[in-house]
Amino acid sequence: MLGSAPAGADGRFWTGAEAPAALADSLAAHVTAPPELAARLALVRVAETDDGCALAPGEWLVTTAGSLRRWDGLVVRGEGAAEAAELEAVNRLAALEAALPAMIAARDAAEQAFAAAGQAVTSHQAELATAEQALARAADAERQALRAVDQAEAARDRLAARLRELDAARAD
Repeated sequence: MLGSAPAGADGRFWTGAEAPAALADSLAAHVTAPPELAARLALVRVAETDDGCALAPGEWLVTTAGSLRRWDGLVVRGEGAAEAAELEAVNRLAALEAALPAMIAARDAAEQAFAAAGQAVTSHQAELATAEQALARAADAERQALRAVDQAEAARDRLAARLRELDAARAD
């Protein structure tokens, strides 16, 4: 039965009354809400500025700047800024909390990639040190080989000179 209190209901309750037809510029056109709020939203006009138009009983006018005017003459300006800022902060916090797991996963993946890169750098540094030692050993071996070649050429030149001396002495 419309308009009667539910059994055992105290205080405030919704009777299930149908919402009035929404005004063309009502908040109901901008917000999806449960039926309990539809009647109130249908009577809340949204405007860029308050042009002072007459409001029917029960209507409210809310501007995008945050001022409010009711049909009965009540005007509220500037008091909603703190609540709006708090709501923005709550919404921002919810968005950050929703994004946090993905960010944590990305951080963990980046830390793992960094650790793997560090291990690769350490491994490559060890390989480089080994290659530098091998290069140093090869350079030493090359110097020893060149010394041996120089000594062999010097010995050959001495033997060739001695052979020429012997050939000259034999010829004499």
